[in-house]
This record gives sequence, structure tokens and C-alpha cells, in this order.
Amino acid sequence: MADKKNKKRGFLSYGGFDTDYSGSNEFESETGSSTPVQPLSRKELKQLQKARRRKILLAAAAVILFCLLISRTPLFGISEIVVRDNIMFTDEQIIEASGMSPGDNIFRMSKRKIRKTVMSNNPYMVDVKVERKLPDVLIMTVVENDPVLALPCGEEFLILDKDGLAVEMRDSALTATLLTGLEVKSYSIGAAPEVSDKQSLKLILRMVNDVNEAGVFFRQVDIPNPLAIQAYVTETLSCYGTPEAIRENVEGLKALLYDLSLKGYPNGVIYMGDDGYATFSPS
Repeated sequence: MADKKNKKRGFLSYGGFDTDYSGSNEFESETGSSTPVQPLSRKELKQLQKARRRKILLAAAAVILFCLLISRTPLFGISEIVVRDNIMFTDEQIIEASGMSPGDNIFRMSKRKIRKTVMSNNPYMVDVKVERKLPDVLIMTVVENDPVLALPCGEEFLILDKDGLAVEMRDSALTATLLTGLEVKSYSIGAAPEVSDKQSLKLILRMVNDVNEAGVFFRQVDIPNPLAIQAYVTETLSCYGTPEAIRENVEGLKALLYDLSLKGYPNGVIYMGDDGYATFSPS
């Protein structure tokens, strides 16, 4: 708006001065006297532009030099790498996968590249948050896609996550609960597998997720008949009942398992009733 008003009044801006081209090439100083102002010539404008470009180049060169100095100074050599929230993988495995090690400059790799390196070709790594605690500590906080169920498939095992999606085919069950009694008809990585009894798989998956969340782990679940399952806490101690009965009374089961642990987990079966009661029968 100011420029438009100046143009209407006959003013043009040159080099920070407002020049009256309507009839006077003067401006009034603080003392009240008038001093003529000449517009910048084309040569002077080019010199001004060159000076500005020179300043920008010098600033960029200073930034590059600063980054080079940081990347080479021993002050930023990593003294400790901290890994948090990992269960499936050891600290050493994650550190090795990151490509970083103690002694490396903490700025050698970008945080984005470290994250990408750790997650590459690892279906059990959902996310990695990388932090730098200057001057010499690197912190990686991981989010894992824990294996929940392992379904026998020939000589191998199809690993499912908490959503019932196929993660990969492995030669072992890893840390997942082994589920027997279902036939895997077909599968695709990243999708729910086709099995002989979809409803049983759905109910058992929900039960295993809930008991895992409560701190109870079943090493194996069998389907001896369509009406009930047998879930093994140890090789000789199991729970028998419907998936719903076990899931809905998981706190009672947890309390009973604690009592049995004080006795060294004796052999037997815990019967989980639909009425919410759990009874132990030694064998």
C-alpha cells in the first residue's frame, strides 16, 4: 500500500531512499536542509548483488566447515549406546543392526538413516526412535511387533502377530505360543491365514493376547475337541476350558498360578469353569 501511495505522489525507492521523480530529486535532512539523492546506477546495483552473494557463500562455507569439524572431533565420539523397550532382540543385536558402535562420531549417520538401517528386513520392528544426548550418548527406543502365535506348517512354523496377521515362516516358534490342532490351508505375509477353523483361531488369539497382557504366558495351546482347549503353562501343568472362560477369569488364574508357583508348579490340570471358578487337580 505504501508503494502505491508513493507512486501516486511521484516517489520511487532506490537503495533505501525514496526519490521524488515528480519534480524534485532532494530529501530533507534532520537539520531541515535539502540534499539531492541520486539513484543507484546499474553498475552499483550489480556490485551490491555480488556483495550479497559473497556473504551467502561465506556463510554456507562456514556451516560446512563447522559440520566437518564436528564430525572429526573426538569430543563427539560415542561412549555409550542405550537401547530401550526391546524384548525380542538383545541390545547387542539392535546395536549391530544400527551400524553404529562405541567410538564412532555421534553425527556419522543421520537419525533417519539409523532408524531405516535397524528396521530394514526386520518384520518384528515396528518403529525406532533415535535420540542423541550430547556429547557422546546415542539412545534407541524400539517398538517391536511381538510374535503371538506359531502355527505348524510342515517342518516350519507360521508366525502370527497380535492382529492374527502372518509375519513370516520360521524354523522355530520363537517366543510365540505354539498352537496345534489347526490346519493352515494357505497364507500370505501381512494377511490373516486361511485355516481349518477360523472361529477357533479368532477366539484363541483374543485369549492369548489378553493373558499375555495380564502377565501369563502359555507355551502351547492344543485343541483336543471343538468345545475346549488345553493351554500349557509348563510341560506338566495346563489349563482346560473354553477360550472365553480362561480369558474372562485370567486374574483368578493368575492368583492360582502364583500359589502353585510357591509349591514349585506341581503336575496337574487347572479346570476353568464358565462360572468364573478355577480348580486345580493334581496328577
